[in-house]
Amino acid sequence: MEFDSVALPSGERLTGDLVVGADNRTLFARTNSGISVVQMRSATTPADLAFQNFAIAAKVIAPGGAIPFTGTIKNLGGMAAPCEFWVEFKCSPNADFSPPVYYFCDSLPVTGTFGPAASLDLRTVNRCVFPTDQLPLGRYYVEACIDSPSIIFERNAANNSARIGPIFIGMRTAVRRWEEYP
Repeated sequence: MEFDSVALPSGERLTGDLVVGADNRTLFARTNSGISVVQMRSATTPADLAFQNFAIAAKVIAPGGAIPFTGTIKNLGGMAAPCEFWVEFKCSPNADFSPPVYYFCDSLPVTGTFGPAASLDLRTVNRCVFPTDQLPLGRYYVEACIDSPSIIFERNAANNSARIGPIFIGMRTAVRRWEEYP
């Protein structure tokens, strides 16, 4: 890559070509007077928050009832998540999440350092389904999203959501056949 002029930390200015080293971390400046190191790039990958085996252990949950989440949220990246992030839980009667979409329960704040390989066991998350004045009874698909406003720079934000379902809020009734006898 050509450049007109590069300032080095020493204040010296170079002109010539920039070359990425074989380690894919070192940036060199090739000039008439030789080769100088311009920058060392970090080999550490950014945070990568992901769901692993997300599920809900029960298929029927009463309004206001505890949600038996399973699975984990894990940082698969090489750096800590630099700030708190939120996990949101939404649901829709439609598998493609076309409207209506409801919040399923309170969002979950994850605070403190969430370093590389850190994980949060979702079985320890204490959340209850919203009552029927906020969430009608019925069959729903559930979606969980990590850091939905994308505040944290991540290597792969595509693994920040997971969908499961269907589950039932309220009673699941079996279809019955009624016959009339004379």
